[in-house]
Amino acid sequence: MKISNTAIVIDDNRVALMLSSKMVQTAAKDFKIITFSTAKAAMEYLEKTDELPSVIFSDLNMEEVNGIEFLA
Repeated sequence: MKISNTAIVIDDNRVALMLSSKMVQTAAKDFKIITFSTAKAAMEYLEKTDELPSVIFSDLNMEEVNGIEFLA
């Protein structure tokens, strides 16, 4: 797998997701930002893609699969 200039942002709160992704985009202007509202959706994406993101930002307190479980 190849590591790409991509950042994944995961948060089940829409406002927090938007703000977090904007902050990441401001800090890493050349990065592609991919957002997910659930950790499950992010896991499904990562299982299917052949490129790994450079960084993942995840909310820790989410329903279904929380950020700790996602990162484990």
